[in-house]
Amino acid sequence: MAVLRGEQATDTGAPCDFCARLGRNRPPKRRHAPSGTGHGLRIALVDDDEDTERAAREVTRAQHDGWRLETYHPCFLVREASGVRGVSCAKAVKGDDWCGSLADIVLVGLSSRDDARLACVRRLKGLAPDLPVLIISDRRDGASIAQYCMAGADGWLIRPLLPAELARAVRAAAEGGPVLCQEAEKALLDFLHRAGATLSSHGLTRREREIVGCLAENLSNKEIAVRLGVSTDTVHVHLGHLFRKLGVHRREQAVRKLLGGNVTHL
Repeated sequence: MAVLRGEQATDTGAPCDFCARLGRNRPPKRRHAPSGTGHGLRIALVDDDEDTERAAREVTRAQHDGWRLETYHPCFLVREASGVRGVSCAKAVKGDDWCGSLADIVLVGLSSRDDARLACVRRLKGLAPDLPVLIISDRRDGASIAQYCMAGADGWLIRPLLPAELARAVRAAAEGGPVLCQEAEKALLDFLHRAGATLSSHGLTRREREIVGCLAENLSNKEIAVRLGVSTDTVHVHLGHLFRKLGVHRREQAVRKLLGGNVTHL
């Protein structure tokens, strides 16, 4: 996961194998592949949960337009590739038709205690901003959902997953839409409502609230200045006022106090 060092956080985790391959073989601007186009979706699953993998394989086998699945172990090793068209591992990894376009969508599994894949999501979106990334997790807290969405995730699904539910989510994400299951939607809204009430209780100005949002995204002072259209010196001044109001000394303390103790810094 990312840890705070001075103004910015750095990703300390090594990339998963999919991130490593994507970094070597960056895709062009992604083309959407909605259902009915005849294009078999290429799905990359980064997870080690057997039930999720089983559901993903069942989904790919059930499609009539040739969906294909590659599974990647989060410990940075490719396990295998398969699909309804009988794609071999050698072809999936080395075949020319996979070069430059490793997947149409990425599913990232997240355990109840694993924050290391937050860096993976940020890395994926940095390498391929248009590549949809869906989180599959047993977590139900809005803080985690908000945190991963701010890191770039395009949706959140909660285990256990029915194959039909996963198929609908994959199609929706491949067509360019955000995907949140009903329970994730409720948890995220509850979290945002609580965060809003906390912000109001501390009497923050509009600009200070904007800066809180930037801190939650782990933006540097320079990046905050660019986003808000002010100088870095002005950002320093606002941060000083913000920290005094909250009674804290560091960025991560401010984020945790305002957005909840479950939020780790991005």
